[in-house]
Amino acid sequence: MSDDLLVTIDSEAPLPGRPRADGRPAAVELSRFAAFAQHHAQAPTHARVIFCGDGPALEQHGFEFVMAAQAGGFTRIRLDTSARRLTEAAQVRAVVMAGVNEFSVGLHGDTPALHDALTGRAGDFADVTTCLSRLAKHDVRVLVDVVVTTTNLEALPRIVALAIAEGAQRIALWSYLADRDSPEARALIVSLEALIPAVKRAIAQCRAAGVQVVVRHVPACLLAEMSDALDNGSADAFEGIRPGRPLPRFNCLHEAKCGHAEACLGLHHAYVNTHGWELERLQPSPRTQPWRERDRSVELGAGANATPRGHAAWLELLGEHASLVAGVSLTRTEARYPMQMPDQTRFVLVLTARDDDARTFTQSRSFNLAYTDVEGPAAELAIAEFVGPVLATIAANDDGALSLNPR
Repeated sequence: MSDDLLVTIDSEAPLPGRPRADGRPAAVELSRFAAFAQHHAQAPTHARVIFCGDGPALEQHGFEFVMAAQAGGFTRIRLDTSARRLTEAAQVRAVVMAGVNEFSVGLHGDTPALHDALTGRAGDFADVTTCLSRLAKHDVRVLVDVVVTTTNLEALPRIVALAIAEGAQRIALWSYLADRDSPEARALIVSLEALIPAVKRAIAQCRAAGVQVVVRHVPACLLAEMSDALDNGSADAFEGIRPGRPLPRFNCLHEAKCGHAEACLGLHHAYVNTHGWELERLQPSPRTQPWRERDRSVELGAGANATPRGHAAWLELLGEHASLVAGVSLTRTEARYPMQMPDQTRFVLVLTARDDDARTFTQSRSFNLAYTDVEGPAAELAIAEFVGPVLATIAANDDGALSLNPR
């Protein structure tokens, strides 16, 4: 359990690590949180509550959420919202007086042009700097989040210097996570070759200024003596409700033999699809404890470049039918391909290691081929007719070069 509790008032605020707000609706009801807070006052489970929001629900009920948190015994109350809501002195004063004592602010450039281009909102840089100057006049903790992309990598020392000058008490450096897999998003993902030296210099810059620094979503092994800055912890979500963006997924092919595995997430899937597995660059440290496998399968989108080691070949197995699938999710034991028929029936095509004794739909040279998780109106015969050519193509393309663990 985390010391932090995330309460999503609405999904319209940018999350730390994501410069833009772009999610599906998700919200916690005030009455349910108020009831929880009343119980929490008697049996505390979390020290900090983080309120995330930037829409009508925040405007209407934000102060009531904060008052409930105060009554609930939370010692730290943080607000994650757009800086534009905290540009007026009276606004900031009212929020602080209500009980908010921590603020998270995203700063992704040292100039308006750079920052606004990344957030997609003209004038956002001016709002952020104004917000920071307002917060500096109060006895509150200011956390600045910097998302590192190919666009702002060169400016990172200046962004960190600006955050320090504006009174940041903690700076979080985030490796860019794409909400959606697209050529534009991939172009923003910095290679480890360029990212690690820049992040290390930024860590040293913060520490020299006496500012706490944390690093998110960067492989621990490459931070070396600075790996103590890595923090991949996440807040518990109240009633499981998080802002409607999909959670990023991670994996590392060195996980089973690396001593950092429990604290390090590895590479996020968008990075793998863009720059590959980095098997030669990553430097696993020897394990001293037994390893237990976690389910962190890699989802490869169509056209993904998961080299080295040819992981994009799992999509190539489908040949001309690759356009029918949403991608492929790989574990050491399965390859799963979500598919959808014209009548909106959905199912998952599953490849496992060939086992002549196992029940399966059909087989190829290396795999048992089946489908599961059917949702929709299609009858079994219609599904079989739809998936038949796909399975035949897989069987024809299976030359034995790819394999799955039978266990």
